[in-house]
Amino acid sequence: MSMRVLSMLGIWLTLLAVGWPLQAAEVSVEVENLAPTGGVFLSPMWVGFDDGQFKLSTGTGGVGLDLLAQNGDTTVLQKEFRTAATKGVDGVIDASKVWSSSPFFGPGTSGTQTFALDPTTDRFMNFASKVYPFTAAFIASQSPIEIFDAQGKFMGKQIITVLGSEVQEVAPLTSGTTATSNKSQSTSTTRPSLADRLASLTGNGVTLTSKDGSTVAHFDAVASNLELPNTAVARITIVPEPATVILLAGGSLMLLRRRRQTHRP
Repeated sequence: MSMRVLSMLGIWLTLLAVGWPLQAAEVSVEVENLAPTGGVFLSPMWVGFDDGQFKLSTGTGGVGLDLLAQNGDTTVLQKEFRTAATKGVDGVIDASKVWSSSPFFGPGTSGTQTFALDPTTDRFMNFASKVYPFTAAFIASQSPIEIFDAQGKFMGKQIITVLGSEVQEVAPLTSGTTATSNKSQSTSTTRPSLADRLASLTGNGVTLTSKDGSTVAHFDAVASNLELPNTAVARITIVPEPATVILLAGGSLMLLRRRRQTHRP
């Protein structure tokens, strides 16, 4: 293949990877539990991508997040998202590929899922997960996270670290009633002492339902104390799939080779 053809191919690859919005882009989201041994668990994490209109809220703004905070169930939250963001994409990431017996994120475990997105309509991401062993605690994006710009270009790798100070709680919903009737009761409240929450657990442990029946997680009062300074709970990493990286790298290498040929005496 002639140098002219190689050079043109390099330019085309670079323009495709960098300058032109993609009709479809694959993005991987990795979730890691950063708690130490004996620390908190996270439920499978819900993530949703849309045009930025969907906002996570508790109480009258939407009961889905309240239910997730109480029992880790994403069903209602997903229905709310799909109603509000008809062109959006969402899913649930769990740790089952790493920890085959349970979908929960235990200390030190992680999970990854790849999403096929439209960069023009799936520009923003939200996330939410329940925090165990607390009654109605959760972590969630404070506002939609921009991953593609207005032209559909990927914003670059993003790493979001969630601290213990960012864990929130909602008032538990009344059992036996519908989600609609619970909206007025499901309002955010001041987070009670997490040390008190641990002290109320029989034997300092809690049973989490898992795929093979159940698994018992024992929580250490110090390791699970989210109020300690700089305590990290989770890390969420957003990256493009390798094919996109290879495309960009291939274009750059072609341009570099062309430049060297141009300046060769």
